[in-house]
Amino acid sequence: MTKTLVKIDLSESPYKNEMIHNRWHPDVPIIEWVKPGEDFVMETYDWTGGFIKNNDSADDVRDIDLTIVHFLSGPIGVHGASRATSSLLIFSTSVRCRRASGALTASFPRRMAAGF
Repeated sequence: MTKTLVKIDLSESPYKNEMIHNRWHPDVPIIEWVKPGEDFVMETYDWTGGFIKNNDSADDVRDIDLTIVHFLSGPIGVHGASRATSSLLIFSTSVRCRRASGALTASFPRRMAAGF
């Protein structure tokens, strides 16, 4: 079974999860290590941290504070890679979030992954 490296609780604020951050920076510590080619799962919030809801109101889109968005899971380290090493992350599968009331997911076949 594929190991889940990052788990989230959609009913809680992303600020309560130590594996969530809002920027890529060398000072953000690696939370988990994997081997090259290893499959794993990372759960994540949407970019708003759950502020935008799946309902008939657009108020949340109008009222969002854009200074606090861009929630990210990770970072994950790859054994044998350095910060200077270019990495290619291949999204080979998309898993629908079973706990979310609405979600947008995408699947990228391997032949398209070179665009990332």
